[in-house]
Amino acid sequence: MTIVRDIPWTFDESAFLRAASIDGSDELADEALRLARVAAPLLIPKAVYAEVEVERLGGPEEWDVVIGGVTFNSEILRCNLEGVERVYPYVTTCGAELEGFDLAAYDYLAFYWVDQIKQAALTQASAWVRGRIAEHVGSKKLATMNPGSGDADVWPIAQQVRLFELLDGATDEIGVTLTDSFLMVPNKTVSGVFFRSEVNYMNCKVCTRENCPNRRAPYDAALAHAGDGDEMCGAPLGGA
Repeated sequence: MTIVRDIPWTFDESAFLRAASIDGSDELADEALRLARVAAPLLIPKAVYAEVEVERLGGPEEWDVVIGGVTFNSEILRCNLEGVERVYPYVTTCGAELEGFDLAAYDYLAFYWVDQIKQAALTQASAWVRGRIAEHVGSKKLATMNPGSGDADVWPIAQQVRLFELLDGATDEIGVTLTDSFLMVPNKTVSGVFFRSEVNYMNCKVCTRENCPNRRAPYDAALAHAGDGDEMCGAPLGGA
């Protein structure tokens, strides 16, 4: 188990203004940057990740996957892990330092601006963690799956509890908790498993949500129903 409590990140004022849809000459720019220059330095992104053995993959019409003694149930996860011996469960967060930040002295848009700062920290931290795991694996050919991403039945968000169990309580060490509806706090936190893959799997390919601002690939019906029919996971998943 690896716990990292101080992932380095850099706050980019120009990128922040773009993400917040604020022109540099906009009268809101000064106010947004006044907030950001106080709030951003407080954030300390963190992560926990581990290397765990894939112990069992279910047979036809059985989508159980046993990883490190914990059982998950997902058709796509089962198919993606065909031939994979080890996976890397992880939780990466922007940090909890801004959860109680007092916004009273700032514009009413301050909550939104803080969210953009937290997202920037999470994006950089996620790339850092991926790079660390890729270096350990010795390959940049990594894919990831995340509970709750894609359509509801791809990898049900309720199995977030099992992922946290797999990390053996280490999420407490980085200040991440689960709500009763399986959402993570801080809100800018991501969880999942990395695994070595020769194909370009993306959660977007099994998600039917239209007009998603974060979509990186079109929906792939064949991929979404990879395990349907008589053959188990017949074609490689996630190909372009």
